[in-house]
Amino acid sequence: MAGVAFALCPLGGPIFSAAMLTLATIGLSMSASNLWAITQRLAGPQAAGRWTGFQCSFGNLAGIIIPTLTGFILDYTGHFEWTFAILALICLAGAAIWIFLVGPVEQVSWGKHRMAKQAALSTVS
Repeated sequence: MAGVAFALCPLGGPIFSAAMLTLATIGLSMSASNLWAITQRLAGPQAAGRWTGFQCSFGNLAGIIIPTLTGFILDYTGHFEWTFAILALICLAGAAIWIFLVGPVEQVSWGKHRMAKQAALSTVS
């Protein structure tokens, strides 16, 4: 995602920009290739469907917000530089979240969390 952010920097002319957009697409494809495998690994067999639905909901939300935001920015500024700059910042934020918040990709043991929650509730009452 950091490579995608770099490729989206609005530098150079039209040929350079087209080449960088191609590199951004390649980088995005490389970072998204394990998306479903990671979702299934984290969720495990008990919750893979719920996690996939949650993930798709946010993907669809982005599909609504980003084109609308791009239209507003393009209408206000008259050019695409700011839209690419904002998208590059979003990609950098995604890379930072992946590095600092996601941590190791391990299956979540849902039974342990549920039992711990029930134990905590029973000690309170």
